[in-house]
Amino acid sequence: MAGVMTRTSRALLLPLLAFGLSHAACVLRVELAAEDDAADGGTWDPGGGLESGPPPADESTGVEGECNNGQLEPGEDCDDGNPVDADGCNTDCRISGSIAWSVEFGSDDDSTEAFAVAVDSLDFIAVTGSQFFPQSESFDYWVRRIDPDGVEQWVDTVPDDVWVRDLDTGPDDHIIIAGGRAQPDDDPSLMWAQRYATDGAIAQTLEQPLGALGGGASAVAFTPSGTILGGGYESLFAIDTAPLWLAGVEYGVEDIVVSSAGGFAIAGFASGDEELGYVSWYADPNRGVDPSWTETDPTAVVTGVALDGAGNVVVAGRGSSTTPGFTAWLQKFAPDGTEQWQVNPMSEFDAEEAVAVAVDGHDRIVVVGHVYDGFNNHPWIQKLDTHGMMRWDLVIEDEDMDGSAEGVAIDSQDEILVAMRVGPRGRLVKLRQ
Repeated sequence: MAGVMTRTSRALLLPLLAFGLSHAACVLRVELAAEDDAADGGTWDPGGGLESGPPPADESTGVEGECNNGQLEPGEDCDDGNPVDADGCNTDCRISGSIAWSVEFGSDDDSTEAFAVAVDSLDFIAVTGSQFFPQSESFDYWVRRIDPDGVEQWVDTVPDDVWVRDLDTGPDDHIIIAGGRAQPDDDPSLMWAQRYATDGAIAQTLEQPLGALGGGASAVAFTPSGTILGGGYESLFAIDTAPLWLAGVEYGVEDIVVSSAGGFAIAGFASGDEELGYVSWYADPNRGVDPSWTETDPTAVVTGVALDGAGNVVVAGRGSSTTPGFTAWLQKFAPDGTEQWQVNPMSEFDAEEAVAVAVDGHDRIVVVGHVYDGFNNHPWIQKLDTHGMMRWDLVIEDEDMDGSAEGVAIDSQDEILVAMRVGPRGRLVKLRQ
C-alpha cells in the first residue's frame, strides 16, 4: 500500500547560528516546514536560505554577490571569506548542514518510518522504510528510488509476510533490499532479499534459511563484482544467483560495509545480561570465516560502520548498559585494526545516541541518531573531521514530536542524505556538506 509523498524544501533556522563563521564548529536547530510552497525549485529564504535552487541575483543590480569575500551580500546565506567547505559556511556561501530539500512519506491514516538510505553512481537515492496502519494493525514495507532533486521515480511495496531492514546500491545502479520472511507453524524465518533495476523492475528475489536459528537479514551490501553480502543474527552470507557461502559469527550483525577491493567490515553487538559491541574486518570477500581482526568493547553498543578512502574503519553506536545514560560513541581503526581515536560526539543536549555513520569523499565523518531534550527524542546529525573533531551539529525539531535519524548516505558532491522519522512521518532529508 503506497503512501502519499510530499516535498518540503523550506525550513527555519532558529537563531543559534551566526553568519561569518571561520573554521569553527557550528550548531543548528531546524524546524521542518509543515507544507511546501517552493516545490518548483525553491525560493531564496533570507532567514535560512534552505531552498534547492541557486542564490538569486542582487535585486538592485541584477548581479549576484561576490562569494567568499567575507561580506554578507544579497543572494548569500553566509560568507566567511574562505574557500573551505563544511566549516560552517561552504564555498558557495551556503550554511554547512542546512537543508537542501526534504520529502515526507505517509498519509493521515498511517505511521511511517524511513530507516535506510543509499546513493548510486548517478546520485539517485534509494530509501526504504515501513508504514503502520492502526486500524488493521498491519505493516507495509516499501522501497523508493528518488532523483537528486528529491523527486520520486518509483515505489514498490513488498509482500505482506516480508519485512525489510536494510538496502544498498551496486553494479548497474541496482538496488538490493533485505530482511526476512515469516514461516508458518513457528518455523524459523527465512532471509529474504530482492534486487531492483533502475526502472523499478524486480531483477531477482532470494530466500535462504540462515542456519538452525533462522531469522532474517539485518544488514546487506553489494560487492564490486555484484555479489550480495549480508548478515543477520549470528550469521553472515554471500549470494549471487545462488547461495555462495553461509558462516556463523559470534554476535548479531547490525551493519556491513564493503571496500572497493571487496574486503568488508561488519559491526554489531551481543545483547543480554551484558552488552558487547564489536567490529570485524574480512580481507577476503569470498570467505566469511576467520576475520583479519576483531575488536570488542564491553562499554559500547555498535550499530553502524563505514570505511574512509584510506581503508580506515569507523564505527558508531552508544554506551552499553554498563555506561550511565545514552552517550553517542564513535571510534576509528586503522586498516590493521589499530585504534586511532575514540570520541563521544556531543550536542547541546545531554543524551545522544548514534545509530548510523558514513564517510564523505574528503574522509570527513557524518554520524546520525537522536538526542533527548527531556521530553522527546529529535533527529540529530553531526559532521566531524578526520580526527573526530566536530565541524557542525544539527538537531531537527518538529513541534513536540518524537523522532530519530536512522540512516545516512553521502553522494558524489558530499551532500548528505538522511532517512528519519519525525513524529508519525518518515522523511528523507538532503543536507549541504
